[in-house]
Amino acid sequence: MRDLLRAAGMHSINNVVDISNIVMLETGQPMHFYDLAAISAQEITVKQGLNCDYTALDGETYKLEEDDLVITSQDKPIGIAGVMGGDDSKIEDNTTGLIIECASFDRVCIRNTARRLSLSTEASLRYQKGIEPLAAKRPSIVRWNC
Repeated sequence: MRDLLRAAGMHSINNVVDISNIVMLETGQPMHFYDLAAISAQEITVKQGLNCDYTALDGETYKLEEDDLVITSQDKPIGIAGVMGGDDSKIEDNTTGLIIECASFDRVCIRNTARRLSLSTEASLRYQKGIEPLAAKRPSIVRWNC
């Protein structure tokens, strides 16, 4: 998996995150995995209208604005939708459960947020270019040799 990711210009992070990135490479559908134990309500919702600072997976703190799509749990941000997940719900070596986000987001909204935050990611680039609208609902078979 590491070689495949490296060939695609991506870094290996850990087995779980690497699998989500390989699925994205194979299907074109960005996905994000959250640590289930870090999300007490064990549910996620997409919202707009939050004005707050948020620390993403890259360790940087970003100012979220009302027009940004944000992944939340109990009205608390846990990720910047279509751009990057949060540091407080990331997959760790001791993660035992996952919440898997597989969604379709408005490409203009993702582009505006990514541009304003100067945060370009593999996921945000794919959403900006447009993904198959029903890709998140379509079952896929991913095959690779490891």
